[in-house]
Amino acid sequence: RGHRNMARGQAIDTTVGPIGGQALPEGVMMRRGQSWGAAVRRQDGSIGTTSRVLPASLNKWRTLPLVRGVMALGETAALGTKATVWAAQERGDERGDGYTRKGLFTAVAVAIVGVIGIFGLLPAVIVKLAGIDGAVTFPLAEGFIRLGILVGYLLLLGRSPQVQRVFAYHGAEHMTIHAFEHRIALVPEEIRHFSRRHPRCGTAFLLVVVITTMFVHAFMGHQSWQWLV
Repeated sequence: RGHRNMARGQAIDTTVGPIGGQALPEGVMMRRGQSWGAAVRRQDGSIGTTSRVLPASLNKWRTLPLVRGVMALGETAALGTKATVWAAQERGDERGDGYTRKGLFTAVAVAIVGVIGIFGLLPAVIVKLAGIDGAVTFPLAEGFIRLGILVGYLLLLGRSPQVQRVFAYHGAEHMTIHAFEHRIALVPEEIRHFSRRHPRCGTAFLLVVVITTMFVHAFMGHQSWQWLV
């Protein structure tokens, strides 16, 4: 406990730059700047690793306001899919568990349609059918439904043993980033003293965006369907 408190009180080294990543099937992908690496536990217990560099041709787009956010989201999705395919191939799961390149890109396409339809438009449809059309009540009701869908989805997803395993790697990723930012030795005995939560977590970011959107839209007044879409 004393070691844990010391780690929490130690100043973060701001020179390391932002670092992030995501969980993979039995592994983790980490990214810092334009470089990324991944490690995965193979079925025989050994650990496979890779490290690569993102194309420099896109650097100019990564610094433009408004554009850089879209770039970051696109790169995150593409890199996550690429790392997942690599992890599945490294583990020998590509055929057995459906982690084929075609299958993953199909899943991403279906997910995008689902996000736009279920997460994006369905709350507005429900509120419209309920007859709620006030300038303030409409966006608030829509936002609460969207928040409920997101939280319910995560809770339902978390009941799967396979997903729980991925969540465990996700927590380990956060703990490792904490240790790296505090310049603590990257060994399990030191890393496990840190929190599984991290302020730059993408899932937490989604929750912040949904909640913020509720109040931002409340100030925009009632919008037509075209603007809602």
